[in-house]
Amino acid sequence: MKKAVVNKMDDEQKTVPPTEQELPEKLNTILEDEVTVYEEKVPATQEDEDYVYVYRGEALNEAELFQLSAREDVRTVLIAGPQHSGKTTLAVMLYYLFQEGYNQALRFGGSLTIEGFRKRSEKMLLSSGETEPIFDRTLLGEQNKYLHLTLADADGQKSNLILTDISGEKFTPEYKEELGELYSDYENVILTMDGEKLADPMQRQHEILLAKQLLKNLLKSQVLTKHSKLQIICTKQDLMEGTSEQSEATIQYLEKKKNSLQAEYTEEVSSLEFCMISALKLHDKDAQEKLEQIMLKCLEGGKNETITLPEEPKLLRYFDKFKVRG
Repeated sequence: MKKAVVNKMDDEQKTVPPTEQELPEKLNTILEDEVTVYEEKVPATQEDEDYVYVYRGEALNEAELFQLSAREDVRTVLIAGPQHSGKTTLAVMLYYLFQEGYNQALRFGGSLTIEGFRKRSEKMLLSSGETEPIFDRTLLGEQNKYLHLTLADADGQKSNLILTDISGEKFTPEYKEELGELYSDYENVILTMDGEKLADPMQRQHEILLAKQLLKNLLKSQVLTKHSKLQIICTKQDLMEGTSEQSEATIQYLEKKKNSLQAEYTEEVSSLEFCMISALKLHDKDAQEKLEQIMLKCLEGGKNETITLPEEPKLLRYFDKFKVRG
C-alpha cells in the first residue's frame, strides 16, 4: 500500500502518490509545517558481536546462567546438603579467599556476582554489629542462586566457576524429581555435613543417615553420575574440637564412616574425596589451603582459555598496598 502526501491548504484534501515527479509545483511554496509526509523507515540492524551483556551483580538466575554458558565455558558446582550444614558459608568463603589475598595456586579474574557475595556475607562483617558471624539460610523460592568466579591457574588457564546456593529443603526426598530435571549429570558435586552435629554423639548418626539418603537421591535422579567428581566436606571443624578425648572420638567415628562411604559410592562416581574444614577461620593456613584445593579439584579436566596474567606490582610505598589483588 502506497503512502501519500496530504495538501492541507486545499479546500478539499487530495492525495497523490509520493513520487517526486508527480508532486505539483506549488508544493515547493508551502511552508514545511503545513505538509505531513510519511516516509518508510529502514529498520536498524546490529551485528551479534555488537551486543554488550550487562549483569546486575546479584547472583545469577536460570536465564542469566544460560546466557553466560552460551557464550563461555563454565564449570558447574552443585553444593548440596541439609539445612544449616554450611553450604552458603562455604561458597562465600571461596570468594573471600581472594578478597583477603590468601590465594596461592589460583588467581582471581573477576566475578559477575560480587553483589550476590556481598549480600550473603553482610552479617559476617564487623560492620553488621553481630557478635558472631551469621549467614542467613537460603530461602526455598530463591531465584538468584548461582554465584560466579573467574579464576586462572599459574599457567594462565582461565575458568568460569559457577557455585550453587540452594535451600537445604531442596535436597529432601520431596524434591528429588525436580533436582534431576534441573541439575542432571553435574560435573562437580560437593556434599556438606554439619561438623557440629557430627561431634555430638546424640546427633551424629542422624547426620550420617541424612548424607547417605541424599547421596542415594542424587544417584537415582541422575544428578550424580560416573562423570561427577564428588567431594564430601565436613564443615565447622572448629566446633568438632572439644576436649582432646571428645575430638579423638569424633575423628575415629568420622574415619570409620568415611571408609564406609568410600566402599559404597566410589564406583558410582568419577572420584570421591573427603575434607574437614573451618571455612570461617580464613586466617588459618590450613583453611586457606583446603579452600583452594576444593576449587582446584572442581577445575580438573577440560580445556580452558589461556589468559595473560598481569605482573605483580612492586610495593614501593605504603599507598601501593591498595593495588588490585591477583
